Amino acid sequence: KLKQHKPHKKGPRQFVDWYNAKPFEIVQVDLKHVIDQKALTMEQIIHIRTQDLPLYQWGALDVNSRFKLIAYSQEKTWTNGLTWFLWTTSWIRSHGYTGEIVYTVDHGEEFGGKSWLKIVELRKLLSGFNCRLIQNRIKHPEENSHLERSHRTDDDEFYIPRVLTIKDRQSFYNEALNYIYYYNNVRKHSGIGRMTPFQRLSQQMPQ
Repeated sequence: KLKQHKPHKKGPRQFVDWYNAKPFEIVQVDLKHVIDQKALTMEQIIHIRTQDLPLYQWGALDVNSRFKLIAYSQEKTWTNGLTWFLWTTSWIRSHGYTGEIVYTVDHGEEFGGKSWLKIVELRKLLSGFNCRLIQNRIKHPEENSHLERSHRTDDDEFYIPRVLTIKDRQSFYNEALNYIYYYNNVRKHSGIGRMTPFQRLSQQMPQ
């Protein structure tokens, strides 16, 4: 008779040393619901739905430089979450970083959530790319604070001032591309000494 496997009890969250992390050693991953009722007006929310614009923004942010990657989808699914991990890893590797990447995530179902099996399989998959997954504690958004804070910037400097001018999905993607270029290459961040994320990366990784 086969014994039912019981997963190990969770211990404390592994320590994550943000302040001594090198570029791309620690990457915060999250999902933002674009139609955030705390940030957008009802007019803006209705416009997004009427024009069939993307509802979800996937984000990955390097804690060292604040360099940020984003993508969009209409659905919040495990498959999209898995794709986002693979795409982000591929992007980082294609730009020359070969060290271990530690991803920190919340307990959203799109990232494995409470499914012990999904988390085990995700960790196994990511380990093949020299990546490690750390789940933050439930109801502790401060453990992804850099990315969470950037969501406010997304609202204040992209969605709130621009969304009502966007009439179709392709225009939305063009605007989003312009915005993320601005975020990484033009906008100065107080948390990294009034540098842009790209300047910070270039300073530490000239290659």
